[in-house]
Amino acid sequence: MTEPLVLLMGKFCDPLLFEAQISEFSRTRMVIVAPIFYGDRVTDYAQDVLAQLPPKFAILGHDLGGFVAMEILRKAPERVLRFGVMSSNAMADTPQDAAVRENDIILIRSGRIKEVVADEAMKSLAHRVERNFTMGHLRTMAAASPRCDGGDDPVFQASCD
Repeated sequence: MTEPLVLLMGKFCDPLLFEAQISEFSRTRMVIVAPIFYGDRVTDYAQDVLAQLPPKFAILGHDLGGFVAMEILRKAPERVLRFGVMSSNAMADTPQDAAVRENDIILIRSGRIKEVVADEAMKSLAHRVERNFTMGHLRTMAAASPRCDGGDDPVFQASCD
């Protein structure tokens, strides 16, 4: 059998993010969707995940999972047989990005995680010119959705407003 494939999801994601990859790759190898919930820093997440993984593996990280995958590669390169990242980069935060992240941390710690999740989802849906069109389209779809009846989904609720 081919080496296990470790999938690390991004912030605010769940295993459904990798549904297609799990379906396809699990035919030929073990697929592990590793949670990255424990710790305060990427190094903490990497150490926790690494302790649970087999001796050798392939790894693919998305968003925050990409940062964790890079840290795993740094800590244990002899264990990583294949490596990939999506929607992630190895660059340090700009001062502006760091300020936004710090504000998000403050909001989350004050119990306002739904606002942060909704804002992140909206920002990541489209970029620059396409954003206004996409956001308008999402609002139209959300307004027609029965989920705009006071449900708890923050992404749809933000679009319903």
